[in-house]
Amino acid sequence: GQAYTCDESRIEFSEAEFKAEYLFYRASTSKGQRAVFIVPPTGGTNYLDRSYAKGFCKAGFDAYILSRWTEDDEYSLELKIHERFYSRVQRALELALQKTSSSFTGILGTSVGGLHAAVAMGLHDKLDAAFVITSGLPSSKMTKSTLRPCKRFYLLNH
Repeated sequence: GQAYTCDESRIEFSEAEFKAEYLFYRASTSKGQRAVFIVPPTGGTNYLDRSYAKGFCKAGFDAYILSRWTEDDEYSLELKIHERFYSRVQRALELALQKTSSSFTGILGTSVGGLHAAVAMGLHDKLDAAFVITSGLPSSKMTKSTLRPCKRFYLLNH
């Protein structure tokens, strides 16, 4: 079998005053043909996101985890902050999608990242499939999972 290293590196995409940083895992067999973008939950990149990225990488996908973007640390108690965050995440995804090339591009999001992934599917034609992982329970209480295809969406509901 082929040995995969799937080492983590950082890659930045920028345009004007906006920057987006991704953790990047290059698949040795991909040659840029297949890619997946991972949008973490509230709280940022975690062990689970890295595990997903490594799994996709070992399966031959270039994997990108959105880790930072311009003004991702904004703090405000007013409700409009949510609109700004959604706009910025979509801009970070759009910027990366414009600057990468692959014949198949998927997106995976967990929790709030899943909401971003679902919105992205409606906004970005370059995306071929979405994996949206939601949960209404603490991880310790999850007992079963279901995977249901719905056009180009796959919803994993715990």
